[in-house]
Amino acid sequence: MKILHIATQDISGGGGSFNASYRLHQGMKSFGIDSKLLVLNKLSNDTNVLSPRVSPYLPNKVLYFIFKAKHFINTKFFNRSPYFYTDSKLKFSARKILNEISFMPDVIIAHWISGFINTNHLYDLNKNSKAPILWYFLDNAPFTGGCHYFSDCKGYENKCGNCPQLGKKRDNNDISKIQFRKKSLALTKTNITALTASSWQLEKINKSTIFKNKRSELIHLGIDTKIFCPDNRDISRQTLNLPVDTRIIFFGAISIGERRKGFDELTKALKILDEMIKKHNFNQNILILIASKKKQPKFNANFNYKNIGYLKTEEELASVYKASDIFVCPSIEDAGPMMINESITCGTPVVSFNMGIAKDLVINDFTGYRAKLGDSRDLANGIFRLLTFNKRKINNMRKNCRNLGLKYCDQNIQVKSFFNLCNLLTKSKH
Repeated sequence: MKILHIATQDISGGGGSFNASYRLHQGMKSFGIDSKLLVLNKLSNDTNVLSPRVSPYLPNKVLYFIFKAKHFINTKFFNRSPYFYTDSKLKFSARKILNEISFMPDVIIAHWISGFINTNHLYDLNKNSKAPILWYFLDNAPFTGGCHYFSDCKGYENKCGNCPQLGKKRDNNDISKIQFRKKSLALTKTNITALTASSWQLEKINKSTIFKNKRSELIHLGIDTKIFCPDNRDISRQTLNLPVDTRIIFFGAISIGERRKGFDELTKALKILDEMIKKHNFNQNILILIASKKKQPKFNANFNYKNIGYLKTEEELASVYKASDIFVCPSIEDAGPMMINESITCGTPVVSFNMGIAKDLVINDFTGYRAKLGDSRDLANGIFRLLTFNKRKINNMRKNCRNLGLKYCDQNIQVKSFFNLCNLLTKSKH
């Protein structure tokens, strides 16, 4: 079977979305599937990652830079939300691309494709290759008029328009309405299946005007469970030069300044946690461990903090989960985040809000604690609850985390799920 993945970039940047696409591509290769990845901006040396020139005038890397520059200008000077993107205006034919890469796929899997592929391109690819399209939603852009994250807005359940993320440019026939209409028209005539990595997002897809009458499936994001696995906590801490006799609460995000990552909610929760600890005379040392590109963020709570910076490799990240007692994910809107999958698979309990993949993996008193969305006090309550569990309870919870991670997050399971779905779709094609 021949699989063509499509993403704007192959590795690095863009949070975990590009890495997730590349990871699936690699997983399929190791499974014996003939897999190629088509990208606009290639950073890896992988010969199975293809980046044919899509413009006769400008190199792909320049086109990618222009896409990012336009987005920055719209955000900085036109009061547009950083989560709103204009659809790709690149003009190229699917037939030309397919001929140039000399690869006729049986199935095409689209991932995060903003700035590169639009829905007319997807229709064109489907028409010229006869291959069914799978769109793996790594955020909410595929079923909106441009919002990758839309907070409480329900426009996607109708036809968008009057978009709150457009600032002064919003009206009943704004760009969100126009893009929504174009997207809907293209996908109506495309053989396409919506794929999501969480039941939280699947609920939204089934309510969307664009995809509610299309096939949709849930396939959790896969990770390497040999890297993300439990290990001796004391040894992990010694390796990272962390104290052995301290309770470690871990938090990480590439950009903690993003509103949806919930840093404000975490700050409030830690202040409340500090009050809880004093009230109940909880006499244990606590360290808040942070992984972020930013310098030491400011917290208004009486804890020790340590920022270990940006973790570049999976091995580095896994070692921090292994060294931690609790991973806290304060995100208030996220298609994942994959860090929950990683922590659970390492056997480290998670405290998070009730959104994203947490709905599937974070089970109260079993693998962690799932707080009411946006409720900082409930988040603090969850952290304190786990801190006060006895050793036997915590050890059972760690085992539960690992077992659940193996059941849902193992990359082999993800690849097999894709392979079975692809087989089913290609059989129905004939």
